[in-house]
Amino acid sequence: MRNFALHLRYCQKKITKTQALNFSTFACPVLQSQDPCLPIQNLQSRRRALVNLLQLRVSDQPIWYDKRMHAQVVVSGFQDDVFLANLLLHSYTKSDSIVYARKLFDKMPEKNSVTWSSMVSMYTKHGNDEEALVMFSEFCRNSDGKPNEYTLASVIRACSDWEGLIKVLKCIVLL
Repeated sequence: MRNFALHLRYCQKKITKTQALNFSTFACPVLQSQDPCLPIQNLQSRRRALVNLLQLRVSDQPIWYDKRMHAQVVVSGFQDDVFLANLLLHSYTKSDSIVYARKLFDKMPEKNSVTWSSMVSMYTKHGNDEEALVMFSEFCRNSDGKPNEYTLASVIRACSDWEGLIKVLKCIVLL
């Protein structure tokens, strides 16, 4: 469905974060349909549509939107796609769905620096500093990637005491 992809591009150009538009007027026809698959036959086009829908997400969307998008990703066969999984993590973070974000993170077969950074940032944002430091420590031990400046900024915010700072410094030395 070429028209669907064109409609998504048009919507993406029109929506800005400062506008008070209800995104559901654009995404809901697909997400609320009883058909579990996007109305697109070509897998590459379906993936692109999912990426566009996740990137268009605005902060005040309800949690059902994230769950439905997650279902669309799984039904479409992209559950192992790290890029889409990272977009889903970001979407869950926007809706303050820590539990769903953690479940998704735990099920991901492959994680990259963006994945780990998103989790550290999410825990810090929600005041769960201890979990953010534990996540950063796991990142240092279990990942091939290196923390970037965003990860380190979140970790520094999470270091509310000397003990936390010492844990972080030990991780950095191990890098």
